[in-house]
Amino acid sequence: MKNKKNSCYIDVVLTALFIDPSNAAVKAMNSIKCTPSSKVCGSDQKSVHHIQSIIRDVAAELEEHSYESKYYISLDELRQSAKKCPVLNNTERFDRSSMNDPSVFMEYLVHLFPCLKIKNSKGLLVSPLINLETGPLKDINGYDLSDVIDKHMEKNSTFNNPPLIVFDLTRLNSRGEYENDIEVIPDEFLNLSGTEYQDFPSELSAVVVWKDFHYTVYAKVEDTWYYFDDTDKFVQEVGTYEDLLSHNDNFVSMDGKLFFYVQN
Repeated sequence: MKNKKNSCYIDVVLTALFIDPSNAAVKAMNSIKCTPSSKVCGSDQKSVHHIQSIIRDVAAELEEHSYESKYYISLDELRQSAKKCPVLNNTERFDRSSMNDPSVFMEYLVHLFPCLKIKNSKGLLVSPLINLETGPLKDINGYDLSDVIDKHMEKNSTFNNPPLIVFDLTRLNSRGEYENDIEVIPDEFLNLSGTEYQDFPSELSAVVVWKDFHYTVYAKVEDTWYYFDDTDKFVQEVGTYEDLLSHNDNFVSMDGKLFFYVQN
């Protein structure tokens, strides 16, 4: 995907979900039984179906991309379609060229494709996006992500084998300043079963990172990690999980923002 008018916060989420989609992402895209609330775009259901169709097309293009691809995927149609959804697009304005947070766009997708929701320990369907508000940040410096999650879950509902879950780590201090010296190491596998043992743990599939007012993403395609920067001409091959952790001065640990975990 190619950056156009500050589109990086959209590009990274779409790449993380669909460059090598999980079963959960495919199900959410293709299920005709799982429809959003009739009020998502006001009274115009045609707008909802149009936006869904555009996002499905982008998802399919990403999945079908090969190593030899010579063209970029455009978000022009997606942004144009967002104009017709005044309720969901009211304050964030995905159709405009301003910068936004990828977690906000992730929630936008959850509203449009409610099959992305997961069940918590209380049996309620909730967003797969979990905000890890565990400050002050210095208290989690050097932690594994699993430890941060455990600390967060002590006061919140747990989840039993979610097919897709995304952890949002806000790296802002109490003054709203970004702290770039806080290390949180993403686990390759997470046990999210609510029990001590899990036969098929959730696996890290993508990490959105933030630096210099720009979002980029690491994503796993089959068994290899790649780095996607929508301002670069080429995709970088990173390698194994160990290569991921050390790539670009421990980028994923020092500047990781969204951590995607899937269970296929």
